[in-house]
Amino acid sequence: LPAFAGAVDAVPKKIGPVSYYGAIHTSGGKLIGAKNNQEAMLRGMSLFWSDATGLPYYKKDVISWAVDNLKIDVFRFAMGITCYSTTTQKSNGCIDSADSLFQGYSYATAPESYMAIVDKMVEAAVENDVYIIIDWHSHRAEHEQSMAKTFFSTVSAKYKDIPNVIYEIYNEPVNTGWGTIQSYANTITGEIRKNTQNLVLVGTPSWSQLTNYGGVNGTNVGYVFHFYAGTHKVGSFGSRITQAKSSGSPVFI
Repeated sequence: LPAFAGAVDAVPKKIGPVSYYGAIHTSGGKLIGAKNNQEAMLRGMSLFWSDATGLPYYKKDVISWAVDNLKIDVFRFAMGITCYSTTTQKSNGCIDSADSLFQGYSYATAPESYMAIVDKMVEAAVENDVYIIIDWHSHRAEHEQSMAKTFFSTVSAKYKDIPNVIYEIYNEPVNTGWGTIQSYANTITGEIRKNTQNLVLVGTPSWSQLTNYGGVNGTNVGYVFHFYAGTHKVGSFGSRITQAKSSGSPVFI
């Protein structure tokens, strides 16, 4: 498809972590480079989610600047999916203008536009030789499973040979039980695995606090922990990461 030509045809213009590690895979509780089997340590940043505030910064020159000046190895495409009702805690398709994400700034209301933006960001990752996390930036992804299945099936097929791409299939579950998250993750990971072995990251309960993890089917699956520097202490939360890794569940912070 013409919309994907840029990323598929892109070539690195710099030497970075992707040239060193290759695609990121898993080995026991470790995230390793498929190219050299070394445990990977990536440092980077998440873009602000793609609402009216964040979307203007989803540009190739912003990524190039961050690589050159902030020395990032990875950046996260926090793709806003839809609005959420604070009363029902379910996706409501951006009906309420008082909700978090307005019409035109959600994937649900502008999927074709978002495909072009995703492609531009993957192209930026390839040209800068860094990783991109394509993040389904949702708190209620189990209610969006059909839409997520179509999206991840499409992008994983188009970017199947690009080692830069990492798929984060659920940003931050809030009040969702681990069984529900697992079921969703198994469905979406299964779609991705039809096309590629690139790393899949699964958000964990209570705003990705790693209270539950493990058991998602398939290879190269890691689990997410969100560390909030203003409130979290390594001494209080670090043991969760250590325990997960020791049990064979890789963690991406």
